Amino acid sequence: MGRGSRANSPSYDTANGGTWGNNRLIDDWALIDFDEQEDIQLPAAVPGLGAAKSSDPVSGSNVKAGQKVTYTLTYTNTGDAPANVDSTDDLSAVLDDADVTTEPASDVDTVTPVRDKSSLRITGAIAPGATAKVTYSVTVRADGERGDNLLDNVLTPDDSDACLPGNCATDHKIGELEMRKSSDPLRVPRWPRATK
Repeated sequence: MGRGSRANSPSYDTANGGTWGNNRLIDDWALIDFDEQEDIQLPAAVPGLGAAKSSDPVSGSNVKAGQKVTYTLTYTNTGDAPANVDSTDDLSAVLDDADVTTEPASDVDTVTPVRDKSSLRITGAIAPGATAKVTYSVTVRADGERGDNLLDNVLTPDDSDACLPGNCATDHKIGELEMRKSSDPLRVPRWPRATK
């Protein structure tokens, strides 16, 4: 019913201010037409996992026998739902030249690293807006006790979109000291023989 027609309605009491008593504001509000609103559907919460691998010394550096290299795996959840960090860190191209001297450890209770020889498996989840780090160290073996003198390391999350290109791999070259033996024969000057 429009507002202009309510005074002519037989059910509208103009003397007393309306059909529901003397409060005209209630009458005015009740007589305004409105469309029925549809239910609002909120988008479902989604995780946003980002993974990265770094090292100290930085990737690309040269290292030497006896030097320690520390690796850090960093997981960040930029979404609005918990994110699974499930991933595998392949150490096979590291452990032919170095030994693990500090086993992997996480800085949060919800993420667990487990190393099985040259494979490091990281599992768990992190809350929206949270960050988790897993660290471990290796020490380069002595000269003559190594493989190809390259420390190549790759982190592979189960969610392939979690790693940006170049963010989940490190590499180091190992210099090897070469021992060269050389000699310079002693030259004895020849003196003229005495003549009789």
